[in-house]
Amino acid sequence: MRIAICDDECTFREKLSKAIKTYGELPADAIIDEFSDGQSLVEAHKEKPFNTIFLDIEMSEMSGMEAGAMIRRFDREVIIILVTGHESFMKDSFKIEVFDFITKPYEELEIHEVLERAFRKHQDLHYIVELNWKGNTASLKASEIIYIMIEDRHIVAVTEDKEHRCLGKLDYYEKLLSKYGFFRCHKSYIVNLDMIRSVKGKIITLSNNTVINISQSKKNEFLGAYSEFIAKYRI
Repeated sequence: MRIAICDDECTFREKLSKAIKTYGELPADAIIDEFSDGQSLVEAHKEKPFNTIFLDIEMSEMSGMEAGAMIRRFDREVIIILVTGHESFMKDSFKIEVFDFITKPYEELEIHEVLERAFRKHQDLHYIVELNWKGNTASLKASEIIYIMIEDRHIVAVTEDKEHRCLGKLDYYEKLLSKYGFFRCHKSYIVNLDMIRSVKGKIITLSNNTVINISQSKKNEFLGAYSEFIAKYRI
């Protein structure tokens, strides 16, 4: 677990670092790095990515929003937690897919609660799914899979740049992936809730622009699951 703290005020960096270190579930080999400006954070993250970043919004040289936007250009998975003294930035935070907010002055318990959620999200992102096809095995992170469908009696797992096939039943993958943010919205489709770009009526648009219909019988259950996912993992 690699954690970064980026804040141009040394006092807040030290206080936040101390609060993180007192979290009971922090792995023994966790690394916590501190940065006083956004540019140095971006460069360090390019060289060796962090899992979680605590990012102050208001910094003198480069704002947290600017640093976050630069990081999102090459890393969609890193968990970004914004640190701010004002809630007025919340609307803009959606542009960099912020995981959560903490407000100054923050309490130790608040840090521990957000870390618990962040660690759970990190584990979910790195769950591995294995697909066997004609003697070859594809090992995919669950977070890479946009959706899974059944086609000509084959299971097809679709990622950003490829389709991965195997033999199997959709019921099996529905059960396997339901606790990792996947939902069966149709008899032929399981979608990654984190890959949804929009939901309008009974139409889901995914991150790769694929459009999938929600079954009428699944609509209410899907909307409930998606709302719960948003509440659990996003603002």
